[in-house]
Amino acid sequence: MATVDGVLSRIPPFPAALGRILQVCSSDEPSIFEMARAVATEEVLAMRVVQAANAAALAPVHAVTTVQNAVSRLGASALRAIATAHYLSASLGVSFAAAGLD
Repeated sequence: MATVDGVLSRIPPFPAALGRILQVCSSDEPSIFEMARAVATEEVLAMRVVQAANAAALAPVHAVTTVQNAVSRLGASALRAIATAHYLSASLGVSFAAAGLD
C-alpha cells in the first residue's frame, strides 16, 4: 500500500512551459505571437495544437501548418484547455500508474 508521501513524491513538478502558456493566455490582451512562442517550446504540444486546429469540428477550409496559425484559429481559451489536458494526461497518467493507482 502506497503512502500519501510516496504518491506525492512521484507526481512530477508543474511544467514551466504550461505555466508560461497559462500566463500568456490569461493576460488582458493575449498576443497570438506570444502564445505561439510559448507552445512552440514543447514539440509534442505544438503538434497537438496544430492537429486540434485542423479538426473537422472547426471545418477548416485550408489546412493549418504553423503553430501561430493554429493558435490564431483556436484562441486563448481552447489553447489553455489543450495545454492543460496535454500535461495532465502525460504527467498524472504516468504518475498514477507508477504509484499503483491506475
